[in-house]
Amino acid sequence: MTRSELLARKPWMDVTIRAALIGAAVLVYLDLKAEIRYVRVDLGNRMDRMESRMDRMESRMDRIETRIDRLEVKVGRLETKIDEVRGYLKFDMTAPNEDPSPPDMKE
Repeated sequence: MTRSELLARKPWMDVTIRAALIGAAVLVYLDLKAEIRYVRVDLGNRMDRMESRMDRMESRMDRIETRIDRLEVKVGRLETKIDEVRGYLKFDMTAPNEDPSPPDMKE
């Protein structure tokens, strides 16, 4: 084809090229739209799984906090008992013994 022939394109060729370009643009748009939809659905599923994991983690943390509270109560009771025993032992060491010891009884 000569240069003059290229410049003098036929109108049907211009229409065909334009239609092909528009068709290609529509196909690219539809493909991008489908890909965006897929990514959105996948992202939504991942977010749902993460929310489910977070809920399970919060539930576990609540159970751990409950166990810690129970343990604190038990440690408090143990401290009270230790204080009671310590007080009893101090009292027993400082209180006069009413029972005479065997050497005292001979005198």
